[in-house]
Order: sequence, then structure tokens, then C-alpha cells
Amino acid sequence: MKVRLTKAQSYFTTCEAEIVVALGPQRSGKTYAGVVRVLRQAQRRPPGAPPLHGLLLRDTGPNLEQTTIPGILKDFGGLTRINTIRSGGWEWIGPGFVCQLFGIDDLSSLSRLQGRALDFVWLEEPAPIVGGGSAGLREEVFTIAYSRLTGGEAGTHKWILISMNPAEETHW
Repeated sequence: MKVRLTKAQSYFTTCEAEIVVALGPQRSGKTYAGVVRVLRQAQRRPPGAPPLHGLLLRDTGPNLEQTTIPGILKDFGGLTRINTIRSGGWEWIGPGFVCQLFGIDDLSSLSRLQGRALDFVWLEEPAPIVGGGSAGLREEVFTIAYSRLTGGEAGTHKWILISMNPAEETHW
């Protein structure tokens, strides 16, 4: 599969930093670049290594279902698949990775992060979108998700991916 990336998207997909941020307006290709990053990192695993384990979090399950999941499937549905999990949320599976998708609708949703050892975490739209559309994620979500990163289990480094619209100055 051939992907087309802007210079900024290309940097975002290959950057080796532990925390990588894609900042841009709606429909600028942040989710697309995030998927490419996950696929590229999964390809870097040594032969025979276990799949990368990740977590993609957004403010609500409905926002995942209405925007993020369709965006992933639109461009990468032939390469990856997303299944609904009985206990809530979704499981995104692709070559060399497995990623759980959850909406953090309230503070009790944070319990979904407990006990997970992860190679990567993707925070989608952690800042509220001015004018509605996303309530954003609380700072505790970042802190807890970061504490679950173990990395290295599949021969890669650990990383947090953040894709978001510009935040207001008061957001964490």
C-alpha cells in the first residue's frame, strides 16, 4: 500500500520521540498520519516478535464511533479491521499490532486503563474542540496512560501519540 504524506505528516510518522504531537485543524490528516505511524512502528518489529499492544483513547465512545473509526476504516479498512468488544469499546487489529479503543466518557472510565502493559498510547483530540464536537480528555488520562507504557516488549520503543486540534490556553 502506498501512502501519501505531507512533510509534517512524514515527520510525525517517523519521529523517535517518546511523545509525538500532531497539531492541526479538523480534516488536516492527523488521524491518517497516526494510522501510518502505528503501521510503520509495527513493521519495525524484529521477525517473530509479538505484536505491539496499544490503546487509542478519545473523549467519548460515540466520538470514536462517529469520527475516528470511520476515518481509520476509510483509508485502511483493507489492511486493518476493527471489532466491537463485548465489555465495551473496540479492538483494532492490523499487521503486527493490536490496539484497544475506548471512550473516556467519565472518571469511572479510567478503570479501563488499569493493569495494561502497553507499547503505545494514542490520545485522539485530548483538547476540547472550540464550538463543540469534543469535550477533550482530562490530564489524569494522560498520566495514567503514560504510566502503562512498558515498551520494548516487541523490540520497539514506547511512545505516546497525540493528535489534536489547537487547544485553548487553559487546557493542560
